[in-house]
Amino acid sequence: MKTTQPSMPTLEELQHLMQTAIQHPQRVRGTFHNIINTSYGIGADQRLAIYQRGYILRLLECMRAEYPQLIKAFSADWFDTMAQHYLASHPSSSTNLNDLGARFPDFLQQDRPDKQESVQDDAFDFLISLATLERFRTETSRGKGSENADFNQFSLLETQPLDSLKIELAPNLRLLKSPFQLVDYLTQLNQSDNANNSSPELIKQTQHIAICRENYRTQYFIVKPWQFDLLVLLQHNTNLNDVLQQINQQYADSAIYGFAPFFLLQAASKGCIRGVCLVTNK
Repeated sequence: MKTTQPSMPTLEELQHLMQTAIQHPQRVRGTFHNIINTSYGIGADQRLAIYQRGYILRLLECMRAEYPQLIKAFSADWFDTMAQHYLASHPSSSTNLNDLGARFPDFLQQDRPDKQESVQDDAFDFLISLATLERFRTETSRGKGSENADFNQFSLLETQPLDSLKIELAPNLRLLKSPFQLVDYLTQLNQSDNANNSSPELIKQTQHIAICRENYRTQYFIVKPWQFDLLVLLQHNTNLNDVLQQINQQYADSAIYGFAPFFLLQAASKGCIRGVCLVTNK
């Protein structure tokens, strides 16, 4: 009696199987025994595992490239362990590897062992804050910035009343309120790495950071609390007069209105602002 040979999958089916096998090995275990030949004593699952391991290693390389300061501050072994847990729970779903580590800071927040405690460990706050800063740096460096803006328009900040202006921030501007002096820490970390000195000092003190890009150079711009809140509000409302009124009410400091033009000019020079124009009456 003849045995019926299983039909071979089509090319499209085989491509889908291969993708599933690499990204979700547990779903297709044993499926390839009739598709991949055993040779040199290596079975189908073993041969497939070569590609599965290579895929994970490639994703780990991308994660390491995005979070180099996190690795310096902690350790490569710790980072690889956390990154593998992250990749297992958040498989890559985008064709763009730039999106791979986007949810890593949120993953660290959810995975922290003290999240149910009334008093949380500063070490985990630092870890998450640093991861968020690195992710924001990635988004700023790869996003649409202010490089093609007409810089003549920024003269309106000096020649026109502020209540007549609209401000368009650079789309790649990111804002982070950190409970630590992160920028100072990273400066010391890189200096100690180069000079082989002692570990940098981490100071627990709130720091307001604008992550911006000027002439394709990503940088950290430390701002004051009212300046930070001004930029946050401008991300949602381009009318400068409305925003300044909210800031004045929040801080009860009339001097802010006088300082605002100088700060906005400085922010524009840092690449935080993409456009300035006059408010048009409808």
